[in-house]
Amino acid sequence: MKINSGTENVIDGLSQHEKDVYRFMRDEYERTVSYGDAYDAKVQDPQLTALVSREFNISADEARNIYMDVESKIADFRRKQSGKV
Repeated sequence: MKINSGTENVIDGLSQHEKDVYRFMRDEYERTVSYGDAYDAKVQDPQLTALVSREFNISADEARNIYMDVESKIADFRRKQSGKV
């Protein structure tokens, strides 16, 4: 996946903890889907959040919330960038 420099600017504006959690989760997701198998969110999302939970000593809910919050900020940035606000 090509990473947009504007998107990285959004991520760079986060706390260090949020950046670390988000990037780790994003990278693990990309690694998982790069194997070519179909991604089953019902099965693999809980596995991914559990992995992040262990890695950062946070709850799976906190990991999921950080990821979703950052994705929302990125989506807002992209809407503003495209003029569709």
